[in-house]
Amino acid sequence: NNMIGNFLKSAFLGLLAFSLCACSDDDSVKKLITFHSGSERANALASNRTLEVMPISTVSVMTDTNHFMYNGDLQKVHVAEVTLPDGKPMRGFYFICNSRGAKRLFQATASNMGGYIVVKYDGNVIGLRRIDMPINDGKIFVTPEIPLEDDLQKLVDEMNMAIETINEIKDEVNSW
Repeated sequence: NNMIGNFLKSAFLGLLAFSLCACSDDDSVKKLITFHSGSERANALASNRTLEVMPISTVSVMTDTNHFMYNGDLQKVHVAEVTLPDGKPMRGFYFICNSRGAKRLFQATASNMGGYIVVKYDGNVIGLRRIDMPINDGKIFVTPEIPLEDDLQKLVDEMNMAIETINEIKDEVNSW
């Protein structure tokens, strides 16, 4: 019974997401934010990996095609600024996960030390983060891999709308 209920819930979620996206005039609700693990080492046997060359830093990363986190694992994203060791400021994305996302982020960072997190939006690379420690608080700063002249705040606003939409769908299904 529980398995049938879970299947029906998943099917309903998929149908609801599809219909919501099909009806919307705003393309941002259709776009997924996905987080992928990656490494610099190529593994010829790994069929679920693809080589991604970062558009700004030109770092080459063998990226897992399956994501470990997506919009539904996030609460919000902000534009943030950090100070680099050389004293220069750097703007980037500051993602805040929900409880499920925090667990997934911790698992991915703990098991991929020395690797990378590649963030995609609508299938395009927008950010890169070197994994230097397990992240257990569900908050992650990601360096942008988009041209600096692009409006980061506009992109963040669009991503927040996509996060809100998927979370509304999840709430709707969970109350069903």
